[in-house]
Amino acid sequence: MMRAAEEYNRAREIAGVPKRHTHDIFDLEYCDEYGEKHCGFPRLQEWKKDLLWSSFANWRENDRESFRDDYRDDSQLVREGLRSQGWLASHKDDDGHEEERLPN
Repeated sequence: MMRAAEEYNRAREIAGVPKRHTHDIFDLEYCDEYGEKHCGFPRLQEWKKDLLWSSFANWRENDRESFRDDYRDDSQLVREGLRSQGWLASHKDDDGHEEERLPN
């Protein structure tokens, strides 16, 4: 474990990453590579990364004390993700137009 930490720190030093960024947990590319190489996890899809970053930006821009993820987020990014996973329910409105709704 100690050797792995030393190798990681050495690699970041060679790459020119300042020591103050040692605990940067939002290096999603590193997480993807590590998970794929050592654990057999699939890489995170781009829309999921975008959703994570938008959530982080929302947290940073708004009051951090009262921040909560809202599963009813109706942004286009969330809709794309839900649509790609087949989680949006189609529903016809009163005029007969089909619309997508988030699940209840």
